[in-house]
Amino acid sequence: MTSPGPEPGDIGPNVRRRRLAAGLTLDQLAEASGVSTTMLSEVERSVKNPTVKLAYQIARALRCSLTDLLDDGDGQPVH
Repeated sequence: MTSPGPEPGDIGPNVRRRRLAAGLTLDQLAEASGVSTTMLSEVERSVKNPTVKLAYQIARALRCSLTDLLDDGDGQPVH
């Protein structure tokens, strides 16, 4: 049985993809964003959803916008 894809508005896969593309470890992103490594790991694995404030901190550290993190992959942000 396959697991379902990410839920609409789930930023976890985008955070992970952008972090890896930037060549950052979880520890490096944690330091740059001020978000704990544990929280980042949980966000990437879609275990937890960050608050808007934490999502903004993550986006800034990844040098992208919140909209970029919410993009569902078809070029259109999730509404």
